[in-house]
Amino acid sequence: MFGLKVSTNVDGESAFLLFDAITAYSKSLTGTTTKHPIATGSNISSHFIADNPVIQITGVISVADLANSTLFRDEDNGLAVNAQDAPNEVQVNDNTSSLINLIPSSISQFLPASNATVTLDQGRQDYKGAVDQLLENLMSGERYDDVSKKFKATLRTNSLYEFNSFGLLSNVTRELVLTNYSVKEDVDSGDCLICDLTFERVKFVKLRTSAIPADVVKGLKGKAAAKQNKGNVDSKPVTRELDEQDPLNNIFRPKAQSPNEFYNK
Repeated sequence: MFGLKVSTNVDGESAFLLFDAITAYSKSLTGTTTKHPIATGSNISSHFIADNPVIQITGVISVADLANSTLFRDEDNGLAVNAQDAPNEVQVNDNTSSLINLIPSSISQFLPASNATVTLDQGRQDYKGAVDQLLENLMSGERYDDVSKKFKATLRTNSLYEFNSFGLLSNVTRELVLTNYSVKEDVDSGDCLICDLTFERVKFVKLRTSAIPADVVKGLKGKAAAKQNKGNVDSKPVTRELDEQDPLNNIFRPKAQSPNEFYNK
């Protein structure tokens, strides 16, 4: 049994959902090596770059009475948003008196027929729409900020739970980002929500500030950036007379004639 803890890094959005079945599971680890061509016509490599691990599952959310999903809890001992109680047995109550069984059938056939009652358990609640909306929200990539009254880009992380046959949490894969969500419907899916989920396990780094060593501060103290020599620029306005006196006036385009400049008068 698999479960998914969504939006673990966003306050107020975290939720735990449980899959009734996982029909497909795959884990992919890939990477690339650097390539540097040399004169002999081959490549040499100096580094290996590992890509983020990718996990793909096909999950089923059903409305059928499959099991008691209240046995499965997350790390905080919380129930899944789509948890269902175990179905009760169908009860059949026969109102026929036991004395009728002692009467010969030749006589009992003329007695009123017995009235039996059948008690069924209440129907399983359909969480398909709620789960679909929850997973779609993971793909939005943004959330509304009440302080700034604007939508902000958000990277939502998730945790994939694996439960053993006793309903105990056996493995947790954290820091997963949903990169693909697709729903499949065909003639065999019925009222189930069958979806393909692709997760990428990401890594986060934290920025750290530190003080500059005293010897470095002392060495930089009193120093300033050297001034750049921009050359001698003539600030005298360009006129037609100056252009005509230029020896290269007939060879090159006059300096003052440009689409946005005119001679000063």
